[in-house]
Amino acid sequence: MTTATTSPQTTLVHSYLFLRRAIGLIGLALPFVLILGKQLLQGGDLIGSLSGYYYTDLRNVFVGAMCAAGVFLLAYYGHDYVDNVASSVAGLGAIGLALFPATPDHDVSAWDRTSGVLHLTFAAVFFLMLAYFCLRLFPTTASSRRASASSTACAAW
Repeated sequence: MTTATTSPQTTLVHSYLFLRRAIGLIGLALPFVLILGKQLLQGGDLIGSLSGYYYTDLRNVFVGAMCAAGVFLLAYYGHDYVDNVASSVAGLGAIGLALFPATPDHDVSAWDRTSGVLHLTFAAVFFLMLAYFCLRLFPTTASSRRASASSTACAAW
């Protein structure tokens, strides 16, 4: 199929799937990029958590990746209303944990403590929604694919 005969709907589906894969790649690569990047740019020991990389030269990478994931999740259209709400809540959690840094190790002010609490709250929301996707959404999607494939096979008979 050439681009001249490709329908706009097919192009949108391919773009959407590409975006999903790109966000997944960002999520998988982020720990490696942060760890290796810090070693190359600053050296020193590993940081205790990924959120701690906010206080390194890789702050923009961490914030950018989390905001990109958050915006995608906000724009994601799920299978039903509950999935849409869960996706939006996860997106807000990702953006919130990026914009409110974890509490620093030294010279902690009152705002640093408040920001740290907000960071932990947004992180908990984000990871709980990811767990929801893994436990509810993905098994449902996989079983509906199997049911669709088996009904197609039965219709062929």
